[in-house]
Parts: sequence; structure tokens; C-alpha cells
Amino acid sequence: MLDIRLLREQPDLSKERLAQVGCEAAEVQAVLDVDKRRRELIASVESMRAERKQASKRIGAMKGAPEAEAAKAEVRALGEKMVAAEKNLSEVEDDFRARMLRLPNLPHPDVPPGPDESANIMLRSEDETRTFDFEPKPHLELG
Repeated sequence: MLDIRLLREQPDLSKERLAQVGCEAAEVQAVLDVDKRRRELIASVESMRAERKQASKRIGAMKGAPEAEAAKAEVRALGEKMVAAEKNLSEVEDDFRARMLRLPNLPHPDVPPGPDESANIMLRSEDETRTFDFEPKPHLELG
């Protein structure tokens, strides 16, 4: 899996290199868009958690004051809002993970452009291709 930091820091290079192996720039941009949304949701959920923690401490300090019930209701409402945001974050993270898994690795700069290995060029061969006087079996059948 590619490192998301590479995509964030060098999106044009990533799009160019991945285009060599048939990955469209729109796919890379979609990953970056989902990543941006994911990071925004993480920040939002974390700020809600911090706010709830501070409000809980204030409620603990009130100890039976009439304002405590109103503050508790606010914390409950914040908790419900946080649960919805966490669910949304979970869905976005699943989408992000799936998109990242579909992206291929960056090819080496010497790799010729092409959709698959059929576009590769043989640079050298170490030995002759062996020929047999029988039909060779795949290793799975031999095992």
C-alpha cells in the first residue's frame, strides 16, 4: 500500500507515475479528497471529545447546583452528536482504506508505460529457455 504522505506531498508526481500503469489521475484525486474529509472528521470528533470531557469536569464541580441538570442535558446532546460523527468517520475511513488498497504501487522510473506486464521490455536473459520432451506439470500438481 502506498504511503498517504507521498500522495499528499507529491500529488502530481504520484498521478504521473501511476498513470504509467493505467491508474487514472481521478482515482488518486478521489483518495486525496477522501483523506481530506477523513482528517476533518477526525479533528471534529476529537474536539467534541475534548469538549465533552471539559463539560463533564464542570458538572462534577457543580455538585447538585441547579445548572448541573442543564449542563448534563448539553453533554448528552453532545454525546449523541459525537456518536453520529464517529459513525460517519467510520464509513469514511472504510472508504479511504478501500481506495488506498486499490491503488497500485509506484512503478520504477525505468518501467515502460503500459496497462500490464505485456508492455515490459526484456533487457537480458541469464540462460536459455529450457525445452522438455514431455509436458511439464505445474508445481501445484507435482506437490
